[in-house]
Amino acid sequence: MQDIRQRYNIVASAGSLSLKPYSHLVRRSRWLLVAAGLLASVTPIVPDSIGQDGRLVLYVLSVFLALHSLYNILVKANIRYLFDASANGIFKSGLANQHEKLMRLEDAVVFVSEESGGWHYALGAKKSHFVKSYSISEEFGAGHESQQQLRAYEEQILEKIHALIASQRPVELPSRRF
Repeated sequence: MQDIRQRYNIVASAGSLSLKPYSHLVRRSRWLLVAAGLLASVTPIVPDSIGQDGRLVLYVLSVFLALHSLYNILVKANIRYLFDASANGIFKSGLANQHEKLMRLEDAVVFVSEESGGWHYALGAKKSHFVKSYSISEEFGAGHESQQQLRAYEEQILEKIHALIASQRPVELPSRRF
């Protein structure tokens, strides 16, 4: 199993944490790109029984697989989130945007988001996290390896994120009643 710090390309310092939540997709997407190339190269030599329409479907499928894997490799895997206590912000950088401020640290909330049978940790603003959120982990499931990755993520990444968010929240003093 790959180290969690390498898996998420973690860069941590005293007051900041930077991670790439989709960097794990690169390996799988490279294999998908190879499969798309093989499918496109095998399509001309398939038997005539599938016909011209069948070949067209195989070509379209190979183009779709290639575009999807290139998107994952070039765009999605390069998305980086920076939690910076000194700037009191959470920033997103990627291919299209270099340093976009998403929210202030004290406005951030980390929650569990469920989609299509799996779940992951997501990040959003307190008042609108169900409307707009950002995935900050891979999908976790019920398997043994997934549970090990979950524990490593929670211990080495999520605790640091919570500490950075908590460091920016104002301390509420108890009110005096007269």
